[in-house]
Amino acid sequence: MLCRVLAIWESIILWSHYGFMYYQLHYWADGNLMLILISIGTTIQTNLSIMLMEGEPLWMMAPRWMRRWSFISALLSCFGFAAQFVWLVVEYFKGRQPFEDLERIVVAYMFIVRVADVIPSSYIVFFDGLGQSDYSLYSPNYGKWKTDGIRKVNSPAML
Repeated sequence: MLCRVLAIWESIILWSHYGFMYYQLHYWADGNLMLILISIGTTIQTNLSIMLMEGEPLWMMAPRWMRRWSFISALLSCFGFAAQFVWLVVEYFKGRQPFEDLERIVVAYMFIVRVADVIPSSYIVFFDGLGQSDYSLYSPNYGKWKTDGIRKVNSPAML
């Protein structure tokens, strides 16, 4: 049940991101490459995260290099988001408002835009990084599955 709720929540966040880009930013700021790439990355991370939550065999048993790239991307996204948050807090305690100059505006704006990416990325980091399942990337049993057929597995989020 928790898996489905989180998958629905991630889908809502993703569609809100699309709506924000489409309506508020006038079609991704008239085709801004950075915003388009953020949307593509957010979409990919959300889909991979939902496949991990649902225990989709296609992604759970994917080659290690594919899962590793997903993990590295998710880890960088989480660290980047945390760094932006810390930067905004430090600037706030220095008495500077987030909308005083262009640099602060861009960081605050990117912080808001990246919320849709950090939620699925954090799930990927926790699932693959902690290694509690045989299907997690850094588990010692990764790749040592029975070959008598692919079956759908439950992730730790189901427990």
